[in-house]
Amino acid sequence: MDESVDYRSQKFEDVVEPVDVVYDLIGGDVAERSLDVLRPDGIQISLPSAAAAAAVEAAKARGRNAVGMMVEPDGDGLEELAALVRSGGLRVLVDETFPLARAADAHRLGEAGRTTGKIVLIL
Repeated sequence: MDESVDYRSQKFEDVVEPVDVVYDLIGGDVAERSLDVLRPDGIQISLPSAAAAAAVEAAKARGRNAVGMMVEPDGDGLEELAALVRSGGLRVLVDETFPLARAADAHRLGEAGRTTGKIVLIL
């Protein structure tokens, strides 16, 4: 069953039934809260490399399973992505752009966690 949750008006851990797999792309408290919706025999996969170790430790403390994943760019893969962008096969959703002089504003927006796309700094 697919389920949508508006994170601005409700906490996902209050409305989502237990799931087999959580794919965490955010880390931090979201990774820890995600453990609340994980079935006892499920697994959480945390992608943010810097947050993966903390998520794995929090899962162990709760008797849950979690793994981290390290993502490293490779030249061939980046070339394929660039070709997809050029052909229109891949579009990047940009939430907002900021001039470099407003990098602090961009950072604050990212910390607020309310974007629906990438934050881009331009020269």
